Amino acid sequence: MRRLLVTRPEPGASRTAQRLEDLGFKPILLPLTETVALPADADRVAYSAAAVAVTSANAVRHA
Repeated sequence: MRRLLVTRPEPGASRTAQRLEDLGFKPILLPLTETVALPADADRVAYSAAAVAVTSANAVRHA
């Protein structure tokens, strides 16, 4: 069985590992980064912005 290193952070790492297992690989989880929320004044952004661009699922998760 071929081993593959999965370096993405959770929650995506486990999903990727499961897909790799389903394809016959042996995933090794070693997240190299961690996604964390930064403090933000959501009310100020909501009232002063004409639009908000969301660039990832993590952005929504931490909003």
